[in-house]
Amino acid sequence: MEALIFFIIPLIIFIFFKILIWKDVDKIEVDTLKFKIGIDYYKNGDIEKCIEYFDAIVIQNPKSCVAFYYRGLANIQLKNVHSALFNFEKASNLSYELPDIYYQSALLYYELEEYEKALIKLNFLSRLYRNSHEEIYELRSKVYTKLNNPILAAVDKQKAENILKMS
Repeated sequence: MEALIFFIIPLIIFIFFKILIWKDVDKIEVDTLKFKIGIDYYKNGDIEKCIEYFDAIVIQNPKSCVAFYYRGLANIQLKNVHSALFNFEKASNLSYELPDIYYQSALLYYELEEYEKALIKLNFLSRLYRNSHEEIYELRSKVYTKLNNPILAAVDKQKAENILKMS
């Protein structure tokens, strides 16, 4: 009986965490397939149709991080920086499974000279992608420069260069 308990309890914990962790990933994959028309509008450069499509989708699916993400990307193309940021913030609050949301947000915050907010996004990404994705470290180096922290700027610049050498 005790052996059965030692087997069942870890199994239940494993299943619980698997459902908890993979729930977002599956939803993102499903939404990416489900919203293919709007994503194709974006990829083909039909930004107005993309926004119209995702405006309707976010009303029907207010918990879809994919819909907010693509609406944010489309708003960047139209130079609607604040609308793009709104959509990326909404998307990142719904799921952390699309890391590009954080990078796009960091770029926009950098453009708006809101360096502290950019740094928060980049710090999250640097923890997620330790020692890869040199663009994260390059941008964070620029942010540190703007925040008058030349030492950390140099450290990140060196990290970016090392990542490039390794790839």
